[in-house]
Amino acid sequence: MGNCSSTGNGGYSSALSYRQMADALQRGFAVGGSDTEHEGDGITFGTGHPEKIRDWAYRSTHVLAEDAEAVIGAFYGKVSAHAYFAGRSTGGQQAIQETTASF
Repeated sequence: MGNCSSTGNGGYSSALSYRQMADALQRGFAVGGSDTEHEGDGITFGTGHPEKIRDWAYRSTHVLAEDAEAVIGAFYGKVSAHAYFAGRSTGGQQAIQETTASF
């Protein structure tokens, strides 16, 4: 296995970046994405639900990374050599959060 790639979300959106995912697949990457544990593109999903805000803010991205490595390892018999994350706006924040946080 060479590389894997994940995609980020913009704003409060739960939409997956299918175009980015398809591009990475065409280049031979294993690909993953997350709806950040909600539906839609507004913040109301988190009203009165602090755990849902944590899922959106950082936990879903971290779980995606862990699960992707487990699936890649099981399928290919080894983990990926490199992991990449494509995102801007909130997707960029998701990437930075994952690379700098200690869980």
